[in-house]
Amino acid sequence: MQANGVYIARTDIGDTHLLGVARKIEAQVLALAQALGPVNTWHLRGLTVEQNGVAAFRQRPGPLARQRLHAIDFYRTILKCGVDADYVYIRYQRCTPAFLFFLARLKSQRPDRPIFVEIPTFPYDSEAITFRDKILSFVDRLTRPFMASFVGRIVTFSAAKEIFGIPTIRTQNGVSIKNIILARPRHLPADKISLRIVGVANVSFYHGYDRVIMGIAAHIKQTPGAEVTFDIIGEGRDAPRLKQLVAEVGLADHVRFLGALQGESLERQMQTYDLAVSSIGMHRVVADTSDLKSREYCARGIPFILANRDDDFGTDFNFALRAPMDDSPVDIAAASAFLNRLRLECPDYHERMRRFAEDRLTWSAKMAPVVSMLETLLTADA
Repeated sequence: MQANGVYIARTDIGDTHLLGVARKIEAQVLALAQALGPVNTWHLRGLTVEQNGVAAFRQRPGPLARQRLHAIDFYRTILKCGVDADYVYIRYQRCTPAFLFFLARLKSQRPDRPIFVEIPTFPYDSEAITFRDKILSFVDRLTRPFMASFVGRIVTFSAAKEIFGIPTIRTQNGVSIKNIILARPRHLPADKISLRIVGVANVSFYHGYDRVIMGIAAHIKQTPGAEVTFDIIGEGRDAPRLKQLVAEVGLADHVRFLGALQGESLERQMQTYDLAVSSIGMHRVVADTSDLKSREYCARGIPFILANRDDDFGTDFNFALRAPMDDSPVDIAAASAFLNRLRLECPDYHERMRRFAEDRLTWSAKMAPVVSMLETLLTADA
């Protein structure tokens, strides 16, 4: 069947910290378009609201300009331009009275039109750390129960069958493989012990990179002169704390902060690593989610460290090292042994990981449950 859709993400896709999110949005839109038909997109770029990449509204700079844009004018601009679509897909970023008003207007315009809201991480209340976050979280908890009056389905990467009284569509994060270059394993002499580790993220405390840093510190204390490095690619709220930790434990020669990389520079850099780190601190936010970076590492053919439960990487997936779901330091010796065993028993592991990603992790596969439900609802309304 053919259906026109609209994808709404109150996300600044020009923010270098959100490159992964921007790629995800682009891939989801493409998957929906290929399955159902044209998709109109709305997002932010700095202080500009964009429709299909074209400026529809520019907020005047000034005090609280960004806050006003995110809280009010983003939604107001979309309503003013109109939403001519058969279904609406919204990337969720907490609930507010303005968001409820927006949903109510969408619902009143076409009562039978499906409105889906994707919640990337659930539950998410424990992510509120700063005073500002806690205020927004309080408003969210007050308003989100009313979403059930307007939203037909919640798209979730968790195991929840119902969220805020709304039935869910359960799926997992996917990956856009076409832009990811397969990494080739380094060829090392049998007696050469060297480990290059990488973490790519909008660095936050739930990524658990401090566990890697402390693991390296313990390993070097036990094995002086060990060739172990950890590169952190990306910026984020937790980066200053990690830099201070590196200085405190004396690992300036072993841990590098490379900042945000993208495009060819990122792909070139990713060719140099033996092992990657997924989000190994998710227990700190009591969240059930599907880590996007794990899927990107898999598509690149780079084995990775995984801590939280992930249905895509079950017992039949042999290319991830499982770490405990706690704050214990990563066992670097175990990581090195894992890699050595993998190189010996499965020399083409990088190619197998790529095939695994192509078969199971594409966004077309992950959006299939969403497409199926949309087809069901749109056919019923026809």
